[in-house]
Amino acid sequence: MQNNLIITTPEELEQLIYNAVERIIVNHLQVKNKDDPDISYPELMGTEQAALYLRISESTLYRYTRKRLISHQKRYQKLYFKKAGLLKWVEENKNLFNHRKNEKNYKNN
Repeated sequence: MQNNLIITTPEELEQLIYNAVERIIVNHLQVKNKDDPDISYPELMGTEQAALYLRISESTLYRYTRKRLISHQKRYQKLYFKKAGLLKWVEENKNLFNHRKNEKNYKNN
């Protein structure tokens, strides 16, 4: 194993750290704009992102988690949702979404 020693100034080190953290944030903790049609969702989402992903309100998402209808994790009083779990839930509950879509179409006519 070769030992590489990098000599840098405090300012350069600060910039290197800043760039590394920024890359991590951009790639893994993206803040989503609900109006952006080309949203790529991360593998782990908070309640706002999960609700946008499912196209339901946050209150509906909370209700589903309270009734244990949708897979989630709770850490430090916050809910988190795995993208794979949400996809599986949507596949298993297609009839719920079709019913809601038909109900909205009926109300709009």
